[in-house]
Amino acid sequence: MDAEPLRQKLNADQSEEIAVQLLENDVRQSIERWLKDDYEAAANEYTKQEMLELVDDMIARLETLAQTSNQGQGRDSGGGQGQGGS
Repeated sequence: MDAEPLRQKLNADQSEEIAVQLLENDVRQSIERWLKDDYEAAANEYTKQEMLELVDDMIARLETLAQTSNQGQGRDSGGGQGQGGS
């Protein structure tokens, strides 16, 4: 059981939360530290600002996915056709 992937050990909400934390605390901070502000990117490269925007977009998508998952679980828990909407 120890070889079981982390994704299988966590529920979807935890996985999304961990992914957001890693993107915010590891990836985004590393990009901010490592990449130069004035680096002139080639046509096939991203600037520092574009990289940060990509990370922010991924974070927003994961947060939206987590919210959608939470809403779907609440509505579908009875297995019916959207029975307990608020």
